[in-house]
Amino acid sequence: MVTLSSFLNESYLHELKVFAEYDGLDKVAKADIHLPAEKVSDWQVSLRYLESGNQRYRENKTINHRLGSKEERDSIKDSQQPFAVIIACSDSRTIPEFFFDQKPGDIFVIRSAGNTIDVTALGSIEFAAEYLMVPLVMVVGHSNCGVVNAALKGGVYGGNLQKVIDIIRPQTINCADLLQATQANIHHHASIIRKNEVIKRMGVKVIGGYYDIETGGVTILDDDATSRLGYSSDS
Repeated sequence: MVTLSSFLNESYLHELKVFAEYDGLDKVAKADIHLPAEKVSDWQVSLRYLESGNQRYRENKTINHRLGSKEERDSIKDSQQPFAVIIACSDSRTIPEFFFDQKPGDIFVIRSAGNTIDVTALGSIEFAAEYLMVPLVMVVGHSNCGVVNAALKGGVYGGNLQKVIDIIRPQTINCADLLQATQANIHHHASIIRKNEVIKRMGVKVIGGYYDIETGGVTILDDDATSRLGYSSDS
């Protein structure tokens, strides 16, 4: 029996194959592109999707900008099956759907200045973990982050912006430069998420990522902020 979901998936996969073959990406069309109704339970599969998408982005072979058809909207109008949660900065240059080359319905994105975590962000992550069964959370910082730089330099800005800076500043005290401060901030907020009871109960993997605006590459950081999984931005 052919269901609406299977029909949409087959048709959608055909569309993706057309794009992939056009760009010479037919080898990854089946394995490395998430389909609308696909439920991902293995965080390593989620990471592979993100790595493959970032590689397409760096090589200017993205599929994201070619999609947006009615068929695509129909395939996600009644439900969502994201495979990862991405906590990213509000910086206008850092759009996870772009640098991971993902489509609507693929990633559950939360953005705040300095990729900071508050009650609202934690509640959103808990929803994705418990009710959408997302297996992977990635906290993504980026190069030339203004709010981390402000925290590193110890500037005083006032208002609610100062509250954000004050959250980040303790992580930057012993840092020699902006890169080190940004990575320290990433791992601090990743550690907050790891301690969350819902995240622990659901067995969600939490990692960090560093996005280089200039190269377009994402460095995947291990728990100790020194090891790297997959590839780096200069690979």
